[in-house]
Order: sequence, then structure tokens, then C-alpha cells
Amino acid sequence: MNTSILKLLTTLPLFSLLLACQNTPLQNPQADLKSTILQTIQAFAEEDSVALNQLIHPQTGLYVIHRPGVFDVYSHTDRIDMAHPVPEYFPYSGFASDQDVKFESWPTYDCGEEVWSKYGLYCDTSQRDHLLSRTAENMKKYELEDVPDSAISALKELEQQSRRVVLADEDKGELVFYLTLIDQKWYLTILDRVSGDCSA
Repeated sequence: MNTSILKLLTTLPLFSLLLACQNTPLQNPQADLKSTILQTIQAFAEEDSVALNQLIHPQTGLYVIHRPGVFDVYSHTDRIDMAHPVPEYFPYSGFASDQDVKFESWPTYDCGEEVWSKYGLYCDTSQRDHLLSRTAENMKKYELEDVPDSAISALKELEQQSRRVVLADEDKGELVFYLTLIDQKWYLTILDRVSGDCSA
């Protein structure tokens, strides 16, 4: 990817995000968080692109972490196209959506057994996950992209303000995403397509 395009996709929206998050006192309104989690899952289950795209902040956009080869990478977009998932072989739907949110530790995926450590819908509000910034650091380290240090710092700030949600069902359906509180509203900001993918 051209360096100037990369900077446009990362630096500018990330600086906007950094300012928005810094000006937002994170009060963790759990009822609103739970409502947005369920709204997000329902929109994915119903393949409702309109509803999903309304959950994406217009300046922050959506970061999709995926694994096209050996390394995890991320793409930045301002919308979801249900007809063209990223990666293409991994549809956005196909999981049991009739789950209630458990605010406790996330399940982990065992590639050897190809199972999650537990099933259900989980959001651990006491922990922060740094998969996106680690992905950006590795992209820079292994010269996949020249990700600016300022962009990586902004991604870390995004992660600090975000809540990771893991849905895993017993029929191998899964959905992993992050919601971020920006201007007192929860937005869909990160989509994790690698935590249950052992293809590489």
C-alpha cells in the first residue's frame, strides 16, 4: 500500500479519535454497553449493513484485523459490506445470536482442539486488549507497512477506551468485536477476525 494512502487511512482518523476519547470522561455505563452489544450482534445476525454502519463512528471508522498469510494485518474502512466480508472466506454471520451478555473473562481459542474454552457471549470490562496495536507494531517491524509511531500510539489509546466482546457458540460460530465510548455513545471500532482463525 502506498505510504501516503496509509497515512491518510491511519493518522488522520486516529488523531480525531484521540481527541474525542480524551475529551470523553469514560463512565462505563454498563446498561448502554450491554444494549449496544446486543444491537451489534443482532445487526450482524440479520446481515443488516445499514444498522451496522450506523454503529461506526464517521471519523474513527472501523479497523478489521485479519490474516491473509502468515502475519496479522488490519484494514481501515468507514463501512461494512455484508456481501464482501474480510477475509472473504469468513462470513460475518453464522452464529447463535440469542445470547445474554456475561460481564466476565473472555474465552480463549485452542487451535489444537479447535474449540473455545467456554461458550456464550462475554465482555470483560476489567481488561483491555491490545491486538490492534500489536498488529500495527508487527506490520512495521516486518516491513509490511510503514505505520507511523503516532498512529500506533493512537491505536493504543483507542484500545484503552474500548471494550472487547467475544461471542462463541458450540456450533463453531463466533464474532469478536470492540466497542468504544466516544462522545457518550458506544461505537463499533474494531472487528477481530483472527482470534478463532488458525489457518496460517
